[in-house]
Amino acid sequence: MTKQLPIGIQSNGIKHAHADSMPSIDTRFAMVREAGVFDYVDKTPDTHEIAEFEKASEKYGLPVRCGGWFYVSVAMKTA
Repeated sequence: MTKQLPIGIQSNGIKHAHADSMPSIDTRFAMVREAGVFDYVDKTPDTHEIAEFEKASEKYGLPVRCGGWFYVSVAMKTA
């Protein structure tokens, strides 16, 4: 049985060069779709960005996954 491992890109890393200014949300989604190698965009949008992220996600067929920077600590019990 094969398991798929979706690969995403964090939205702040979507630029042609490090020195470039941050592209618009729509442009970032267009760049990811054009690259053709990522399955989703990873971003926890700021409140004022949510509608724009939803629109770009639908337009380019790329889901937004947001789990970065949230971690859960689990205590392990030993017998």
